[in-house]
Amino acid sequence: MRQIKLVTTLDREPNYLLDLWIKHHLQYFTSNCFIFSLNLIDPVLIQTLLLNRYNIQSDIITNINELTSSSRCVIYKNPNSNISNYNEFIDYSSNLANNIQNTLIHSGIDVVIWLDMDELLYHDDLYNVLQTFTDDVIRPKGIEIVQHQKEAPYNPSMLIKDQRKKIHIFPSKNKPIVTRRKVTWIPGRHACDGHGHGDHVHDSELYPGLYLIHLDKLDIDLLFNLQKTSYEMYNNTDHVIHITNTNISDYSSKIDNIRSRLICGHDIISKLLV
Repeated sequence: MRQIKLVTTLDREPNYLLDLWIKHHLQYFTSNCFIFSLNLIDPVLIQTLLLNRYNIQSDIITNINELTSSSRCVIYKNPNSNISNYNEFIDYSSNLANNIQNTLIHSGIDVVIWLDMDELLYHDDLYNVLQTFTDDVIRPKGIEIVQHQKEAPYNPSMLIKDQRKKIHIFPSKNKPIVTRRKVTWIPGRHACDGHGHGDHVHDSELYPGLYLIHLDKLDIDLLFNLQKTSYEMYNNTDHVIHITNTNISDYSSKIDNIRSRLICGHDIISKLLV
């Protein structure tokens, strides 16, 4: 049986996306497969939340070489992360992802999967796929679930399938994030050595039936608030105001453009149990 580690970065305070991420992936993985990589978030806060809300026991580590030393869920906090702005955060996160992935593979982990907090990995038979796929790196098909203009705000007490019906095919999310060898990802993990950017990938290069489901547009207003929170964490207040005010019109235009290209996503959304 392959050893699998599922890694994600927590770069914001816990929110509804964390809840969906954990509940979805606990259907396929035991919690000791999870690794949470933290930046400015307090690790004790996450440890307490995991235990109280999900009954997940975890260990906090600050040495990358201890990633596989625990038989429980791991919370990794890099003690040397002095991040002063959002651009530095992007570079730092990219380098950290590659270091963690390489360290896990080197330590003997068979499969390393890196997902953002707003990404779910789905296949009708996900566990079997991850135990048997033969390529060194495989790509899911990228889609995003998008709130249509006529749909109500997202309600965490209801299943996604009861609230959202439309998806957007999102080639940029055709990410090479399921790995069995050391890789070097570009920022965002849209490409790595030997595997080009998802925007330029033919469908034949995607693993059949495997999806990377992007949830950030599940609720458009919540998305904008989360974006503002990220800037506020990594920039000074004046810069936050400048960024958010100058991008409001571009942001709205982008969402309108995406909404004009939505298709029915019932076949996929109906299978989600979160």
